[in-house]
Amino acid sequence: MFTAYAFSAFPPRIWHYDHRRLVDITRRFPGLIEQHARLLWSDYRFVRDDEYPEVRGILAAFMADQYLLGREEDGWRKLAVVLRRGELGPGSLDRLWPVGPAYIRTLRAFLRETGYAT
Repeated sequence: MFTAYAFSAFPPRIWHYDHRRLVDITRRFPGLIEQHARLLWSDYRFVRDDEYPEVRGILAAFMADQYLLGREEDGWRKLAVVLRRGELGPGSLDRLWPVGPAYIRTLRAFLRETGYAT
């Protein structure tokens, strides 16, 4: 949705089987989510310095983590800086996916539709 699969990252999901149904209990593990968010931010900082930086997939998963941790406002502030630096396009590796402000709008909608943003 945000970049090629090879450049994608995914937030952790932890499921519990309860009376013949799966229940998402990911938010019960903030330490794991925090560790994952730090790893993604580190990955972003490494990739942005690459010759052909593609950070949209990493940052989408990072924002999902921020919502799981209740720190979405801090996450959006960081993405605003990334946007101002021009790291969300144009100039991204592939133009099949949203870039710049369209990326931000698409990511916000995606996080609402998938239940990260309430």
